[in-house]
Amino acid sequence: MQASVQQPIRAILFDKDGTLVDFQRTWGPAAQAVMQRLASGNRAAYDRLVAASRFVEAERRFLPDSPLIAEPTSVYGALWATALGRPANAEFFAEIDQLLCDATTRHLAAIGDPKTLLTLLAARGYRLGMITNDAEITARAHARKLGLDKYLEFVAGYDSGFGA
Repeated sequence: MQASVQQPIRAILFDKDGTLVDFQRTWGPAAQAVMQRLASGNRAAYDRLVAASRFVEAERRFLPDSPLIAEPTSVYGALWATALGRPANAEFFAEIDQLLCDATTRHLAAIGDPKTLLTLLAARGYRLGMITNDAEITARAHARKLGLDKYLEFVAGYDSGFGA
C-alpha cells in the first residue's frame, strides 16, 4: 500500500463574482444600465433584453438561472443580439464586454475586505490568482479598483485563452 504524500498549499485561485465581488449588487445596476443603453430608449427592446437575461427589473437582480451568472458573453450576447435584432458577432460581444466593464467597475461592490485578505495571504507566501467568466479586461479593472492587482499573479477571463 502506497502512503499518501501531502503537498503544502502554495497557491490560491479565487473566482471573482460571489467570492470577492458581490455579484447582484455589482451586476444588477450595471447590467440594467447597459441594457437600457443598448435598447436606446426602445421599451420593447429593453423588455426583451430583461427577459433574455432572466433579470428582475424592480429589484435589479438576476434569477438563479440567468445566463449572465455563469455564462460568457458569447452565450448571453447571442440572446441579446436576438432581442435587439443585431448580429451575434465578435464586434457586438466586444461592445457588450466594454460596456459591462465600465458599468460594473462603476457599481463594484466587494464582499467583505478582499484587499486585507489577499494582503494577509500574500504575506504568508501564497501565490494568488483570480478567474472569471467575465472578460479579462473586466477582471483586471475590478482587481485594480479593489486594490488587488498587486497581489494577483494570475488573472483570467473567459477570453484569456483557457476557455470559459
